[in-house]
Amino acid sequence: MIALGSATPALIKRLGIFRINLFAISLTALGFACFSLFDDIALYVFGSISIGAALTVRWISCDTLVIQQSADAHVGRNVGIHETLMGGGLAVGPLMLWLSDYGYGLVLLSVLVMSGVATLLLYFDSLHFETSASVGHAEERLTLDRHTKKEASGELGQALMSAFFGGFIEASFVAFLPAFVISQGYSVAAGGLVGFAFGLGGTLLQPLMGVATSRARVAFVQLSCVVLIVICLIGAIAVMNTGYSLTSPAFLSLIFFAGGWIGGANTLAVIDCGTRLESHLIEFGVARIATFYTVGAVAGPLIVGAIAWKAGDVALIYTCTAFALLLLLISGNFAKVKGRPI
Repeated sequence: MIALGSATPALIKRLGIFRINLFAISLTALGFACFSLFDDIALYVFGSISIGAALTVRWISCDTLVIQQSADAHVGRNVGIHETLMGGGLAVGPLMLWLSDYGYGLVLLSVLVMSGVATLLLYFDSLHFETSASVGHAEERLTLDRHTKKEASGELGQALMSAFFGGFIEASFVAFLPAFVISQGYSVAAGGLVGFAFGLGGTLLQPLMGVATSRARVAFVQLSCVVLIVICLIGAIAVMNTGYSLTSPAFLSLIFFAGGWIGGANTLAVIDCGTRLESHLIEFGVARIATFYTVGAVAGPLIVGAIAWKAGDVALIYTCTAFALLLLLISGNFAKVKGRPI
């Protein structure tokens, strides 16, 4: 994902939204075929790379399409809905694995059905968005030089930091939160319940980010989101230290809203890109955000896991809270130094 992210904008410009999504669907089918039809570790690795590449291409191209096809007043709302659908897919996948007793038959069938539906939708919409998004702006599809990319990255400084820290904290929670609950003496079911609360918040609350950006400045909503992340995580630490159960409504509510605001950091980064950059820079901006999110998602579990190995499982909450506080300082500094109205 990290390697392909920077190349995806050029692929979108060369192939167009329709063909690049067909390419991603083909990569997904190839990856699942490697998992389901063969029993070889080398093909498993190749399948994982293929699925990761497909996710990257589809993620960036769909975010680009949503932004380019949305009226300025509706960018936030549509991006929020898109992120909710992505989160829903991430939640349904593990559920289907569990229902199928961790066999790939049901998952492969569902992927084939969704890929077929996606192909049909892309085909019927292609005449509209290929002309308006890929061909209609041909005069703007210039090769981006290093200076232009540097300026665009500077405009997205807050968004890139939000994407990195959002990926860092979100991936750490997804990787370790159920195990942390279990390590505190709770059942596997309790660990799954807390993890589900986190993922549910990250899925359901994303449209709220879009609604908020239609009523207030994106910079203000970004800063507010980070403040709410810090409040929820500090609240979770307080609940833990006062002897409340980790399955109590208070703790589950805090984890639910923490998941929503942490996911919102990335949603708002994409919205910021859509409202701040010119149309011919959208692919580059979305790709840069996806890359920063992915780097954070890779670094988070590694760093938090290493700290937890030395300091104990409780380090998960404390470490993520410390990084959330760091993001709050960075966000406040952007608002001050860059002179961004909030």
